[in-house]
Amino acid sequence: MAETLQGAKILIVNTWDNKFNAVYAAHFRKKNTVDVLVSQNRDEMVAAAARGYDLVWSQWASLSLLWLAAEKRPYTLVSHIRSYEILADDMRRIRWENVACGVFVSDHIRELAYEIWPQELKAFATTVIYDSVNPTDYPFHTKKPGHNIAFVGTWNHKKGIPLLLQCLRAAVDADPGYCLHIAGTCDERSHEIYMKHMVAELGLSDHIRFYDFVKDIPAFLSRMDYVVSTSPWEGNPNNVIEAMAVGVKPLVHNWRGAKKLYPLPHPVVFNTVDEFVTLLRSPDYDSRAYRDLVERDYNSALQTEKYDRYFAGFMNPRA
Repeated sequence: MAETLQGAKILIVNTWDNKFNAVYAAHFRKKNTVDVLVSQNRDEMVAAAARGYDLVWSQWASLSLLWLAAEKRPYTLVSHIRSYEILADDMRRIRWENVACGVFVSDHIRELAYEIWPQELKAFATTVIYDSVNPTDYPFHTKKPGHNIAFVGTWNHKKGIPLLLQCLRAAVDADPGYCLHIAGTCDERSHEIYMKHMVAELGLSDHIRFYDFVKDIPAFLSRMDYVVSTSPWEGNPNNVIEAMAVGVKPLVHNWRGAKKLYPLPHPVVFNTVDEFVTLLRSPDYDSRAYRDLVERDYNSALQTEKYDRYFAGFMNPRA
């Protein structure tokens, strides 16, 4: 059994373009030949994967995996399983017997997947490898309590926007100096309308800033004092990891698994709006601890090597 992937021809497939494509391609190109295909066309993806690849890696257990696992292929087919997929009916339709193995991004998502799909996944080989960042891409800053709260990412119903606005209103009631800075765009018109309406109704116009897409996230985060996640559901969100790498204190709603992902010297997970305000105004702030957690658990230099070893154990022997 090979200990690492070396000299392999790898295809990374994704139904949309995002940072994961570049992160994994950059790592595996050190010792392998790597191509990336972003496509929402079934025939194009199936045809591309058949062009002599040793390993085909689906970045989500969704349409791309459904298409590629429809029949047994000569290459080794592997997949990420990030979060929302385990709630979709595609999990029932995917032919798991044609997938060599799967990688979950957190323990709680794997636990839930086996709870929801016990028959479909009972004989399926899986592991957990956390999402990660390259810490050198995120200059560290020793920070302290302040008034700038960041929200980073595409915002929609999945990100808990109603709770976010209630938290901001309560924070401003406690101290009018607080301001929420949203880096990202909205991909749901209903929530865009809701946001505009409620910002006016709650009197928050002077306490919220919209930046749309921000290219230089490390620079944006360097000006922030907190990052907030009000989602009801997450797998292993990169926005929190990126903020901690910079030294920013996370404030995370208690979605299942959150407490296990952020074992810090002081609490950063909240259940209620009142608890959010308490954490926000707490003097407990340890930039070094946030950075150390990223260096230990969410460091791409360490996490990506785990893919090498894991996938190598499932590689089909060459003819």
